[in-house]
Amino acid sequence: MELHRATAKISIAEELEKAEEEHFKNCPDADFSIRLASVFVDGILAYLAVTGLHSICGALDLHLAHITQSSWGQQIPKMTALFLENRAAHIALSIELTLKIMFFYLYFVASTAFSGGTPGKLLLGIRVVNRNTGKKLTTQKALLRLVIAVGSTLVSCGIIYLIIPFSDRKRAFHDELTHTVVKKVFGVK
Repeated sequence: MELHRATAKISIAEELEKAEEEHFKNCPDADFSIRLASVFVDGILAYLAVTGLHSICGALDLHLAHITQSSWGQQIPKMTALFLENRAAHIALSIELTLKIMFFYLYFVASTAFSGGTPGKLLLGIRVVNRNTGKKLTTQKALLRLVIAVGSTLVSCGIIYLIIPFSDRKRAFHDELTHTVVKKVFGVK
């Protein structure tokens, strides 16, 4: 009986996933203006997060630089405290870079793979899906899409995005190469 319940739950989940994929395939493509707006929203959200991480790591640097004078610094061995104090900037910078890389991966890759878009896209009701199947992207495909987007932007100094409004399909270069499409799924009439 328990096996039957588990099978029923899986089949319901599969049916919901199929219905979502079919819905995404039938939604209209997102136009250039809403995609551009999502880039601005993502830029603002990412800026706030990165600024917060920078402030936290700056405070860590300051704390480590004066660790021998703190009550916590008195409780650890003197050599360890001196090591931390002498390398405070390097330690804080390493932690900051690690946290920023993790943030950007989670924000741009994991959110696209697991939720169908970055927070900016989700707030504006658009999703990134596989062009042929309507499925959410795999983590690898989301990462490839991001690498191509960043690479093509750097190489072209952003000019490549000016082509989108005038192209037949209204798709970005990275969408064409990764066989993805951005769909307007919220507020569709």
